Amino acid sequence: MRVVAGDYTLDFTELKGTIEEDLSQRDFTVNSIAWSEKEGVIDPFNGVQDIKKKKSGLSPKKTFWMIRSGLSGHIGFLLSLGGR
Repeated sequence: MRVVAGDYTLDFTELKGTIEEDLSQRDFTVNSIAWSEKEGVIDPFNGVQDIKKKKSGLSPKKTFWMIRSGLSGHIGFLLSLGGR
């Protein structure tokens, strides 16, 4: 489910396993960030730090060849941050 509120877009997905297991299946570090009412921000792969640095990295279990189909959208995201 996607929720758009002003300048923010939030995507909600069904949890598969533990939150850490679920986040480890995401493509990029910036897509591996979650929020919990109990714990606050959950960021096991430093996606928030990558956003602040205006860069991006692959999540630990992903390779370039595994994510190439989503790469153009991700490049657009990075360019919107003025990143690399």
